[in-house]
Amino acid sequence: MPHLRIDHSTGGFTLTAGPGILGGVSGSRGFIIRSSGAAALVLFLVSTLIYAEEPRVEALLAGAEAAFDRWSEPFDFDAYEASLRKAISLWEEALPLLPAEDSATKIRVLNRLSQAWFELATAYQPDARDREATFERARDAGLAALELDPAFVATREANGFRAALRAATDVETIFWYGNTLGSWLDFHRTRAIFGGVRDVGASFERSIELDETYDGAGPHRAMGIFVAQAHFLVGQSRDDAVEHFERSIEIDPTYLENYVNYAEYYARGTRRRPVRPADRSGARGGRGPRDRHGPPAVQPPRDRAGTQARRRLTGYSRNTISGSASRSSKPSSSYSARPSDDA
Repeated sequence: MPHLRIDHSTGGFTLTAGPGILGGVSGSRGFIIRSSGAAALVLFLVSTLIYAEEPRVEALLAGAEAAFDRWSEPFDFDAYEASLRKAISLWEEALPLLPAEDSATKIRVLNRLSQAWFELATAYQPDARDREATFERARDAGLAALELDPAFVATREANGFRAALRAATDVETIFWYGNTLGSWLDFHRTRAIFGGVRDVGASFERSIELDETYDGAGPHRAMGIFVAQAHFLVGQSRDDAVEHFERSIEIDPTYLENYVNYAEYYARGTRRRPVRPADRSGARGGRGPRDRHGPPAVQPPRDRAGTQARRRLTGYSRNTISGSASRSSKPSSSYSARPSDDA
């Protein structure tokens, strides 16, 4: 009886057919199906089209990373918006083409989208409604990445959402989820007060546990900002932020933003004198549209947000201590500590 067999026992697949149907071809998946010669030919053509998508996906992902790159060449704030939007578009196009079982790549793309939407909203969207919508997309991408983590899903089902946040296994995912959730909560006061703020704190706590060195000590930098601004909502003292700011400097004394955030979100308005960048050799600023901000909820008034973003970003570019290019791969950690009215 004519049949089409696709065998993946050797790590690829082999199409074999009955007399007069088909020869063999290599690929990556397999199944067995019996059909007429005409149907087998159709299935063969369909499977060929499916596997032809793989180079396309790889090209999309490579193009997105190239557009997202802001370290290879001198950084131009104004020009980068178009590159950032291009990267987002390519990642969005690639995401539904990824195989269902390739959760690792899906998580990576979702993390990139979460970060990129966060940066787009923070640096390039002066309109509050646009920012809120983009932060929501960023938050949802972060949550989708978390939901591809079996440990997160199992813990949520057994013990609830906040416990699941503390069981997350990927630092990039939980770090950006905390940032984007906090940014979105900036527009939702009630949700922030009744649990949202604590979810952000749980996300940063877990990111510290997973990898405190991530993003130039980003988890400690984020937690320092969080505690400095939201201490009254989580039962801590504002002074508790000092430990995290100083730890971020200890971990990465070359990352200028660690000093800037310490000064901006804690030392300003107090008698405390934080460690100065000049006290550490070789401190360098970050590079990218988020390298100049702290939590969106504690930023300057919204009608000045775009101006502040640009001034701080260009200031970091001019004022790097060592004069060398940044080795930072991402913009500043953030949190929403002082939520505004519900949207």
